[in-house]
Amino acid sequence: MIQRHSLLFILLLTLGGCSLAHKLDIQQGNIINGEQIEQLKVGMSTSQVTFLVGTPTLNRGFHPNRWNYLYYVEKSGTNPTPERLTLYFEQDKLVKIDNHYQSRL
Repeated sequence: MIQRHSLLFILLLTLGGCSLAHKLDIQQGNIINGEQIEQLKVGMSTSQVTFLVGTPTLNRGFHPNRWNYLYYVEKSGTNPTPERLTLYFEQDKLVKIDNHYQSRL
């Protein structure tokens, strides 16, 4: 009888400790920092942009000249925060930058 109570007590302690465990931040998508974004310049070629920030997360067939870079950060105890960078190209040259990464810079 005492062994059952001891086992139950150990089980409850183990399960109760799970909520105290450290939760890791989860990052998904392209990791782009402020320095990389500052280096983006109108007139760059698609290959230069790819070298600098990588390939786009979303590349839609309907908008081949629009590249979308998505990045999500889920911090412990919060909802995932989406960040976005959208680049527009014409004739293989960067013509517009929509920077929605401002909150991380």
